[in-house]
Amino acid sequence: MKPLGTGILLLAVVVVGGILVFNSDFGSGGTGGTTPIGSLTDTAPVVSQTGQIYNGDLNVSTEARDSNDPATTYDGSTDYDIICYERIGDDVRNWEVLDSGDDSVTESMIIPIRKSIGSDAGIVEAWCELSTESGGTATIIDKDGTIQANARIDTAVYEDPNLDQTPTWVFRVNLLDISSNDPNTTPSLNLRLKLMESATSADFDQTTASIANSGTGNHENRVKNNIDFVTTSSSNDSGAIALSQIIVKLNDTDDVLWDENASYLEVPNGASMQRIKLSQMDRIDLTSTTSYKYKYGNDIATANLIVVEKSGDPEVDVPLVLFTNFSAGDQALCTEVEFKYVDSFNAFSTTSNDVEIAEGLVGDECTL
Repeated sequence: MKPLGTGILLLAVVVVGGILVFNSDFGSGGTGGTTPIGSLTDTAPVVSQTGQIYNGDLNVSTEARDSNDPATTYDGSTDYDIICYERIGDDVRNWEVLDSGDDSVTESMIIPIRKSIGSDAGIVEAWCELSTESGGTATIIDKDGTIQANARIDTAVYEDPNLDQTPTWVFRVNLLDISSNDPNTTPSLNLRLKLMESATSADFDQTTASIANSGTGNHENRVKNNIDFVTTSSSNDSGAIALSQIIVKLNDTDDVLWDENASYLEVPNGASMQRIKLSQMDRIDLTSTTSYKYKYGNDIATANLIVVEKSGDPEVDVPLVLFTNFSAGDQALCTEVEFKYVDSFNAFSTTSNDVEIAEGLVGDECTL
C-alpha cells in the first residue's frame, strides 16, 4: 500500500463561465477558492453519555466517485489509499492504526470496536486518512464533498498521521451506535469518497497577441491570458487545478509607465472572479524589472482550487488589465504572468505567458 498522499478541497456546485470553483462552506451553499485547515485542538472528541455500546468488528468499505461526474469512479488499488486511526490526544504521532485499506477497488477494512469499560468511553470515533496514489489517475481529494456525502463524517484536518512527510485530509468518522439490529450480524459502514480529476497540464494560451497602438496617457490594456486545461478525459474537461501563487512581472523599474492601483488580474475564485490589484500584491523591485507576487498558500489545502465542470470549457480566462501611462512614441512594456500550481503531493509546477504592450507598433515579441 502506498504512503498517503494529499489534500482535498471542497464542493459547492457553482458555475462561472464554464468553470466551477469550490470552498469549505458547502453545506451553506457558499463558495470560495481556498479551504481553511482545521485544528485538532478545535475538534474535541465525540461526546457520549454512555460511550461505545458495541464490542466487536466493523466492516468498512469505500466508494470513490468524481465530484463533477458521478458516473466516473476511482479504484482503491491504484487511485487512492485510506488508513483509519484511533485518536490518542492531539498529536497525530501518537495515534494508533485501527486498520488500513486492503488495496482493492473498494479499499475494505475491518476496524475493531470496543465498548465502554469503567470510565473508558471506548472507541467512539475513527480518524481516516485519505490520500491519492501517484500510479493511478491524478486526483485532488474533495474534502467538503466527502463530508457532505457521509452522515457520520463531520470534519477533517490537514495532517500527516502516517508520517510520510506528505500531509493530507484526515476525516473524523463518528462510530457511536454503529451496532447492527441483529447481534449475530457484523455491522458495516460504507464511506462515500469524493475526488476530482487533477489537470495534467494548465498552460497559458500562447496565442495571446501583443497589444499595439496603446497610445499615450492613461490607457486600459486587457491582456487576454487563458489557462488551457488538459486532463485524461477524452474531451479535456471535468478537471481541477490548485493555484498557489501568481507573479506579474514588468520589464521596467519606472512605475510612472503604469498605474499599479488601477491595474489588476482577474482569477476565478469562488462564485465569482477575484480581482487582485497590483497594489495588493507584494512588490519586488529588481535592477531592471518590477514584480508583483500574490500567494494563496504553501500546499494544496490553502491553494485556490479552480475547477472545470463536466463538459465545461477547458479554456479558463485569467485576464491581466494593465493601465499604462506612456508619454512617448517609443515606449513599451513587456508583461509576464506566471502561475504556480501545487498537486496532491505538494509538488509545484509553473506556467507563464509574455505579452508586449506598446504605445505604437510592436517590434519583436518580448520575453521575460
